[in-house]
Amino acid sequence: MTVFDLYDMHCHLAFSPDTRASAIALRQEGIGGMCATVTPDEYHLASLALADELNRNSNFKLGVGLHPWWLSDGSCGADAVDKLVAYAAETRFIGEIGLDFAPRRAESAQLQRTVFARIAAASRGKVLSVHAVKSVGVALDLMESVGLVAPGVPQGPQNPQGTAVIFHWFSGSGVELARAIECGCYFSINPRMLSTKRGRAYVQQIPEEKLLLESDLPPAAGAEFNAREVRALLEASLEHMAELRRCRFDSLKEKVAANSRVLLEGQPSLL
Repeated sequence: MTVFDLYDMHCHLAFSPDTRASAIALRQEGIGGMCATVTPDEYHLASLALADELNRNSNFKLGVGLHPWWLSDGSCGADAVDKLVAYAAETRFIGEIGLDFAPRRAESAQLQRTVFARIAAASRGKVLSVHAVKSVGVALDLMESVGLVAPGVPQGPQNPQGTAVIFHWFSGSGVELARAIECGCYFSINPRMLSTKRGRAYVQQIPEEKLLLESDLPPAAGAEFNAREVRALLEASLEHMAELRRCRFDSLKEKVAANSRVLLEGQPSLL
């Protein structure tokens, strides 16, 4: 079993020119984590490219996703939803999925709701990386309606079904944050969240056992990926988080890594 000190719980290695090489570079830098995909077809291609690496590294996982942007612009339709549900039966990791009700995507809001509800219903016992822009309350409502989350019910290995919901780059309201925390959700933190006053305040409020890190890199298809820069980015985020929370960097680093291993391994951490 590979044990790392840093975990990138939301990256997009399938965007990089060489998905397999990027995954190997992460491992060589001592970074585990979860690679999100934006369509089921991307997941399929990435699973082929990463087959050896996924077998070798127990702390690196690939999620099957259907990003709301790809639904909103018509790139993906009903067949993509069918594919995701089929792939979801084969993996514990789902992402990137979610809702985006920003003004330019508002016309597809009902379609997004319908698709997200179906994906959520197929995701019990899974680890989900959820995108929610101007839609956290609706996302929680839909997940609660199918039993993925509930106030006071633990997430992760302590959940009766093993479900763990991660909000990627949380940007909801303070009331929505409190509700997500009450439901036991996890939160993956990236530098852009730490760059805002509200994001920094949220990092101070999230329970330590629910904190994760993410790079959200590469930013777009075809963009270069530098694992060494990712390590520096993750460590800089941790330093900022430790400063905000007024705690020791080393202890926070250890705890966040342990949180990640709990989700990736599906069992209590080694630490």
